[in-house]
Amino acid sequence: MRYLLVTPVLILALLLGGCASHQGVVLKDGKANLQLLGQCEGVSLQIDENDLIAVAGNCENSIYSINPGRHVVKLYRNGTMVLERLVYFSSGETSEVTLP
Repeated sequence: MRYLLVTPVLILALLLGGCASHQGVVLKDGKANLQLLGQCEGVSLQIDENDLIAVAGNCENSIYSINPGRHVVKLYRNGTMVLERLVYFSSGETSEVTLP
């Protein structure tokens, strides 16, 4: 009789113990990223009023680290501005900008 009472209590305790909450902290590196998509041939990038950056190669490898916050992104193709956009960058995330 005693085993009939102890066994369900023991099983219930094991099942409820498996439902324990686990907490963790995700730390972000404090930087955001800009990735360009599309045809990058002859493209230069300007963030805010900084110097132009020539985009080398294909856009799949064009990822730039940037401080979080709002920034004006301008893209030039062969010296002509083809895109101007205000982008909000969040810490630890990658924002994509597609070339027209």
